Amino acid sequence: MKGWIIIGTVGAALYYTATTTTLLDTPITAGKSVLQGWHSKIQSLTGTKIIKADTAFSSLKQQVEGRLSSHELKQLDTITVSPESIAQFSEQYCQSTRVAHPVISVDNVRFICDRL
Repeated sequence: MKGWIIIGTVGAALYYTATTTTLLDTPITAGKSVLQGWHSKIQSLTGTKIIKADTAFSSLKQQVEGRLSSHELKQLDTITVSPESIAQFSEQYCQSTRVAHPVISVDNVRFICDRL
């Protein structure tokens, strides 16, 4: 029990020092720069870049492609640019049944919300 109290006290002191004071800002910055240097060095050695392919958005576009008009497809492309924009669309149009999208029809909005 005494060990856990000591670990908790040390953890709390370290957390306080890291968040409220500027004592650990320099070592944290130095550590981040070392990690970034290692990452860039490994990336340059391998010559490859990691690209995360998100298949959920592309499959959504394929499923909805036949249902939407050209204007609605352009609007869908602007919606599926990033996960943040999809989350914003979902919050704004999928949570409420009364809000209508200015470009996409109500049925297609429901279809898109079901697929998200």
